Amino acid sequence: MTQSINSFIRCDYCLGILPAGEVECLRCGAPLDAGITEYASQEMTLDEFVLETHQKLVAAGTSAAELAFGVGCTLGVIVAGMLMVLIFLAFTKTWTILFIILFILTLISFLVSSFLATRAREATTRKTYERETKPEIDDYASRQGISYDEFIDQAAVILPASSPILTLSASQGHTD
Repeated sequence: MTQSINSFIRCDYCLGILPAGEVECLRCGAPLDAGITEYASQEMTLDEFVLETHQKLVAAGTSAAELAFGVGCTLGVIVAGMLMVLIFLAFTKTWTILFIILFILTLISFLVSSFLATRAREATTRKTYERETKPEIDDYASRQGISYDEFIDQAAVILPASSPILTLSASQGHTD
């Protein structure tokens, strides 16, 4: 593995930024000797770094939400199918009632899956911010000679107010 002059390296597979010295990517599990590049945070402008950091947080949250929604829907279909068979065999042999029950169960499954997806997005975004993004921001800020608050102030100019970077920094005590 190539040693990094910085304290971070970048996985070429998922573009995750990781502490130097890792053997495999903490995000995607790829072996790092097969695909790493040094993470040269000092070469990026502040605006570029803000946008890249925002995009990575959004991508992590979106990926988790998609996975949770898919799992929730799959489990919902399995449960609904089993309930349909039980209801059909035990209570009613009327197809109309069965299809109405199926429709209701499908709606409930989608609602539960949406809730799970939202919770997964929030949790993954928060964990990614705490474990990866915040250390990257701190490293970038120290190399650029700016404070964390200055970074967040610039992010507030570039990013929408609903950006994970801004909402998570606000929840951790940053004030504009």
